[in-house]
Amino acid sequence: MDSPKYNRFWAIFIEAFLTFNITGLDAVKLVREQAQKKGLQILVYIAPNITTCIADNHRLEQILVNLLSNAVKFTEAGSVTLKVEKTADTILFSVIDTGIGLSEAQQTILFEAFQQLDSGLNRQYEGTGLGLALCRKLALLHGGEITVKSKLLSVSCFTLHLPIQPLDSSKTTQNSLP
Repeated sequence: MDSPKYNRFWAIFIEAFLTFNITGLDAVKLVREQAQKKGLQILVYIAPNITTCIADNHRLEQILVNLLSNAVKFTEAGSVTLKVEKTADTILFSVIDTGIGLSEAQQTILFEAFQQLDSGLNRQYEGTGLGLALCRKLALLHGGEITVKSKLLSVSCFTLHLPIQPLDSSKTTQNSLP
């Protein structure tokens, strides 16, 4: 697709890398009510050795809200967990759900724009198919990535990998997806 509206959508950028207080995540607060309406537990584990990271605060929250909202949307019973951990050079934000799971084939197209895993006329789940593609783009602009581990009808785990030392924000100005 090569329309001006589509191109403007992907013309996203990182505003500024600032110290972000992980313990004050708004993303969890924003999806908690949605989860409670479905009878789901929202669990949060933040490793004691990490309280902050350097990121574009708005974009990081945007990624986490999207991942958490998707987890709640595709989980009928059980829980959604946000787990934050640190390795030597990476901060990992994992969103784990007890939802419907994904086949290997579904995982290969999951981060492509306009992909709907439930694309029939009687779709059970709403959405545009842009959320995960946007999250992937934002992760790349931070110098990171998003990965998924899942099995059909089982647990899914989406992990945002962010470098502890982010890319120079002057190098991550306006970028478009190919």
